[in-house]
This record gives sequence, C-alpha cells and structure tokens, in this order.
Amino acid sequence: MGAFDKVYVVNTPQNADTDCWVVAEAGCKTGDIIKETMPAGVTVTLGSRPSVGAGFWLQGGIGHLARHYGLACDAIVSAVMVDAISGQVLCIGHVPEHNIDHRMPFATNMMRNYLRNYGQPNGHNAEETLANVSRDVSSQYPHGISSDCEGGQMRYGMATFLCFLEGVSHDSSKGLLLETVDAIELFDKEMYISKMHGGHGGGKTSAFKRCVFLKDMANTGAIKVLIPATKDGPTPYCYFHLAHGGKAVRNTAPEDTAFGCIDWDFACVVTGVWPREYDGTRISDAVIHWVYRVVNELLPMSKGVYGADLGPDPRDSNLATKAFGPNRRRLKLVILVTSEHGAGKDYCANIWSAVFKVHGYSSQVVSISEVTKRKYAAATDADPDRPYKEQHRKSINDFYKNQLKKDPFVAENHFLEVLKENASDVLFITGLTEMASAGEATRNLRRWGDDSKFETTYCEEYMYAGGIYLLNFNFDNEENGDETAMSFANRSLVPF
Repeated sequence: MGAFDKVYVVNTPQNADTDCWVVAEAGCKTGDIIKETMPAGVTVTLGSRPSVGAGFWLQGGIGHLARHYGLACDAIVSAVMVDAISGQVLCIGHVPEHNIDHRMPFATNMMRNYLRNYGQPNGHNAEETLANVSRDVSSQYPHGISSDCEGGQMRYGMATFLCFLEGVSHDSSKGLLLETVDAIELFDKEMYISKMHGGHGGGKTSAFKRCVFLKDMANTGAIKVLIPATKDGPTPYCYFHLAHGGKAVRNTAPEDTAFGCIDWDFACVVTGVWPREYDGTRISDAVIHWVYRVVNELLPMSKGVYGADLGPDPRDSNLATKAFGPNRRRLKLVILVTSEHGAGKDYCANIWSAVFKVHGYSSQVVSISEVTKRKYAAATDADPDRPYKEQHRKSINDFYKNQLKKDPFVAENHFLEVLKENASDVLFITGLTEMASAGEATRNLRRWGDDSKFETTYCEEYMYAGGIYLLNFNFDNEENGDETAMSFANRSLVPF
C-alpha cells in the first residue's frame, strides 16, 4: 500500500465557512496528511500518532482534536475502494469490509495553534490526585481543551492541550510550562510518546496494550484498580495512559458510526513494556498477562473497549463483545424462512421458534411484509390492528410496487427495519418467497381452502434470483402435525 501515498487538498478554504476536503490515499501516514494540510490552514482530526496509517482512522482515531472535533472515523466522508476479487473501483459511503482501501476523503477543520502545559507531581496521594484531576477535566474543561494523564511506578504526569488561543490568558504564577506548538510539533509533545522511558526505550523495548473507555473515574472505582496495578507490574516500565474524550466525541449518534463507544471521558490505555531481548520469554508473557488482568478488572466499570488493538488471542474474545457499544447486534441467529405463498412458512416458523424456547433461548417470528402493512395503514388511514384478510392483498401489493418504484432498495430497508426492531436470541423472518417446499394442492388448502386461486403472490417479497444466495436447509412441508417440523428444528437449526 506504500505506493498510494498522495494527499490532495480539495477546495482550499478562503475563510472558516468554506467546505474543504482532504483526499488521502491508503498508504499515507497521519504525519504525511498533517504536513500537507498545514500550508492550506486546515487539519484533520487523525489522532496524535504520526506513524500510523488507515487502520487507525477506520477503527476510531483518538487524539487531542477528538474532544473538539470528534473522532477520525467520523470525519470520513466516503471511501474509494478496490474490490479484492474483481478489481472493480467502488466509490461509496458505506463500504464492504473485505476490500482494499485506495483513497479516503476526509472533512477538514480550520487549523488552530495548541497550548500545552505539563506538570509532574510526585507519587504521594496518587489516588486522591488522580481522582481530583479526573473529576476536574471531565466536568469543568470546555471542549476546546483535552488532557493526557500518565501513571506508572507511582509517578503521575498530566499534559493539557488547548486547540485555540483566542481569548486565553495565562497566570504565570502557577509555574506551569506553557508552549505553543503547531500540528507537527504536537506529535513530539505528547507525553505518551516522548516522556515514557525515552520514548519506549528508544526502540529497544517491546510493548503490549489494550484500551478501555472510562467515565466518572472518581466514583466508579476505576482508580482503585489502576493505582495498585502500577505497583505490581512485572517490569518497571508498565504504565497506563489516559486520553481525554467526551464533548464532540459524543456528538455523533451511535447508530451513525461504526465506532459505537462514545459515552466516555477517558480512553485508558493499559500498556505493558519489557526490554526487547526478553521477547518470547516468561517476562513478556507475564507482562501480557498483567495487561489482560488489569483490563478485565476495569471491564465491569467501563463504557467499552477499543477494538483496534484486539486480535486473534482467545483472551480478546470477551473484550470484543464490548467493542461496539449499543451497535453490537443482540441477535445471535437470524433464520430466513422462504417458500411460495401457502407453503406454511409462518406455521413452521412458529413451531421452530417454540423449539428454541424449550432450549432456553428467546425467539420471535416476524413477517417482513408487516413493514409494508404498517406503512400501507399509515398512508391510507387504515386500522393497523384489523384482522388481515386475503382480499386486502391486491391493494397492499399495489402499494408495495409503488414503493419499489420510488426506492429500489425498499426490500433491503424493510429487512434492516425488522432486524433493528428485534432483540431476541433467535429471529425467524418469514414473508420472503421463492420456489415452494410444498405441493400446489397442499398450498391451496392452506390458503383458506380451494376458493383462493391467487397465482400471483401479493405483499410478499421475493428473494433475488441469480444465484447470489444459497439455501442452508430444505424442509419438505407435506406432513400433517408438528412432529416432523420439530424434529427438523432439533436436528438442523438448534445446533446453530
């Protein structure tokens, strides 16, 4: 990806009201983007790690500008993707997961100067000091100010970053070091990089980290976990880093971003560090175990976990369940029950749903056509609770066809609405039609007798043809009674 390293500033701003975008190719590092945008007087909220690339932006992007402008992922306008199989170039806002990022357009913000002060008290009364500071910066700081806190070996340090200077006065009697830096110099001023053991030992150390999001640290007991943890780290280099969040981070609704963890004051990065010559030894194993132990102790009082750090380690499985905030799908299993009209979709789905309930799972059956019926009732002032009659099919079908003309994706949207509205362990979705698994005579009988002669299926939505989906199981619904359907559920569905 290193070949894609160009940065383009589109519509260079003439004033603060000008809409400006930065298009960054996927091989760019954060530092590359900031260097190119500075001459134009703008910046992108990409965090404060100059050497990281696109993975960081896509999975959050936490830095000193986040409190003022929001997370990096929320600044992404769209993405230009290349399909890994076909080579097709895609330029859409919502992109598939398994493709190659080629270019990423970002919204920009007017560039500001930054004010920083730094103080490092000793380790006495560390718990009280950290509690007071966390309470102050969480509740009293305006959203133009962000803070960094670092604790380790019973030392505590704090850096404060102010992302604009207008109207700011400084009381020099407090004796704090003040320094004005630009967006590039800011990289070298963050304590996390520059103050810890010569920048993590000048490259002579290895590190392992996991990050949890904390809110109201002074009252949740998180400090009572962190302070003892600094005393029993396997090496003297282990520490935790608190990056200040809140304010603009919370401005994006969880459902509007893949980064659903937004209700937090501090991102707490628990970091274990060891000399590089001990890679793969008991010492490195002990440090990694220490990180997991501390993070898991913080988990009950946390507001989520930062997913970018997680990997294939089995110990990450539980952490991954906390990485999406309210966006994590509570539905554990979705089963689409399809056939032609009258084959017994709803009847079988209700039997199968009951089988899951016997096994201790919550389960629900929903027809996707219910979405159309609700919208039809709202548009025609009909009673949505009236008994559904066969004679209503034609008018509802006409209504659905009109919807489809206005919005070709209406079927997909109905499906997503059904998912969003249900939180059961198992959800059966009926109302999707295709070739039947029951004979014509059987289907006619189930359509309230032989008088129902509908050859066209009304108010049911067809699965798309063309082989883009495959059936998992085929149930031949020709038998009377429940036993065959129950046996099918126990044999084929419950194992999921």
